[in-house]
Amino acid sequence: MKASETAVCNILTQLNKVDLWNISLQKIGKALSQGLNADGYAVFSRYGKKTKLEYCEGATRRQLLRIEKESKKLLWFRVVSGNITYKIYILGKKKDEISKLQYNDIQYLLSIIAKALEIRQISKNRIIETQIINQLNLNITTALDEIKVIKDLESAARRMLSNRDIFLFYIKDDNIIGSKKTMKITQIPSNIYNKLFYIQQIFTVTKKYQFFSKLLSAQRIRKKISFVPFTIKNELRGFFIIFDDIMKKDKIFAITRLKFLTNQAALALERIDLFRALNRALKQSQGIQELVKIMLSSLDLSSLFNEILQRAHKLLGFKRILFSLYDPQTKSFRRITGVGISNSRLKQAQSIQPPLVVVEKLFNNRYRISNSYYIPSKAVNKIERKIRKYEVFPSPSQRKRLANLWNPGDIFISPVYSKNRELVALLSLDRPVNHLIPTLEQVQLLETFGDFLGMAIENAQLFEKIEKLSNKDEMTGVYNYRFLRDRIVTLINEKVSPIALIMIDLDNFKHYNDEFGHLYGDELLKIFSKNLVEIVGKRGKVIRYGGDEFIILLPKTNLERGKVFIKNVIKHINSQKIIGGEESIKFSYGIAVYPKHGKSLGRLIDYADRLLYRQKAKKHNEH
Repeated sequence: MKASETAVCNILTQLNKVDLWNISLQKIGKALSQGLNADGYAVFSRYGKKTKLEYCEGATRRQLLRIEKESKKLLWFRVVSGNITYKIYILGKKKDEISKLQYNDIQYLLSIIAKALEIRQISKNRIIETQIINQLNLNITTALDEIKVIKDLESAARRMLSNRDIFLFYIKDDNIIGSKKTMKITQIPSNIYNKLFYIQQIFTVTKKYQFFSKLLSAQRIRKKISFVPFTIKNELRGFFIIFDDIMKKDKIFAITRLKFLTNQAALALERIDLFRALNRALKQSQGIQELVKIMLSSLDLSSLFNEILQRAHKLLGFKRILFSLYDPQTKSFRRITGVGISNSRLKQAQSIQPPLVVVEKLFNNRYRISNSYYIPSKAVNKIERKIRKYEVFPSPSQRKRLANLWNPGDIFISPVYSKNRELVALLSLDRPVNHLIPTLEQVQLLETFGDFLGMAIENAQLFEKIEKLSNKDEMTGVYNYRFLRDRIVTLINEKVSPIALIMIDLDNFKHYNDEFGHLYGDELLKIFSKNLVEIVGKRGKVIRYGGDEFIILLPKTNLERGKVFIKNVIKHINSQKIIGGEESIKFSYGIAVYPKHGKSLGRLIDYADRLLYRQKAKKHNEH
């Protein structure tokens, strides 16, 4: 047998004692040492420019130092595994002690073993990765909490890439949220922001952004940060950061695994989003149903708006909502009520009525989302600067905009239409809870609310018209006996006391009709009733009892105050000089007070009527 074959056989004999699955460089070094009858071995690894002693047997510290100096003379073999090169020094043996043929045969044998080592390591890595992935899938497919998902994904990434400096952040509203750190999107440097949100590719930044690395990790400042973004439906949802330059070291290995993990992150977060969207849709549906009940059950506009807006602002996701009714007569919007607006600010806003012609400047298809309009603050100034003078809250000075973020000064309005597509109201919304510009989903929810609101407004307005027709005297426009009957019952039930009822009858009304005609008589009644309404104002109600008889109803008014009040009425009517511009209208009256003169409408009218005719009789006798 040749010498080279003998050496190789001796080494193979030693290696045969080792299980190949558990073989290591330490065992290879020992097999080489024993097969070549050497004093020992030393295994050094080299990765990049770094050299490190891995294993050693049969050598003192002095001998190891001598190895570095006498490396050209010593016998050593190379083993390459992945990106690491190993040198195995055979202690006590020099290069010239074995032939070139022996050296090449042993080196060839080691290259075969290195391949086996590499395959074994890959197999082990695959097994470990499979275990990591299985555990990860089990964890994130059952989790409904983003923070738990982030922690699980971070842990998987660190184990798969053998790098502790890997962190995952996801974007929620205007925040970037990590397992231990949360920051605002506005804190991202513009260069990084553009690459994340627009380019959406893996990139590395240098020490120029050291302050940002401190913000992200709350640890020591790093020289390089690599970003691996991930998207859902082409929208950025988050990113991995690695405090290293993955573009230079194990690029394909790292990127492949990180892309797999970003896909897992996207799937897990989308599943959580879908689950929450279902819950949100259910709550919104319940909220809309509750609001619809209120809107369709209440026919009193004044109480309706406050009630529904208080309930709607959480459902719609805006901190401020201003509701304005459209007035077709003035062609402007009358501000009725609002949520998230102080009383003083609301009163100030109500004193100004934005004209339709100005608001219509905002109804531009360029800014349309469904049937509503979102106009960024810069665009508002370009469209029509005088729109700003109708703002409830003054717009701050312009600042740099970021994608999807709501800026102070942005305008979001949703017209409310009747079933006949007539404009009836306007909803102005500001300060979204999530600080983002409205999405189509939000707008559609708002418009669903607006559709029912339009129906409620139309119903309430129709009811008001019907109520006015049924409770008002057709000719004079003041209230009729039906209203008087219902009103007195309501006041008595509400325990309002005292209540003054003043009955009035025009003097010589038949004479006016006979002399000037019935048309003139009707006009006289209209003028007289108008004057009564002006002087009574909000203190009470004016009712036409029949013919030329009227009743003034004054809640919380006793007999003495009633007498003072009717004297002021006489003084006011006498000052008008409405008959031919020369004479004033004369009338007689009687006052009854609840409960002193009666506890029912009939008793009060009867008492006042008797006093009235006594006064008429007295005037007749005097003439």
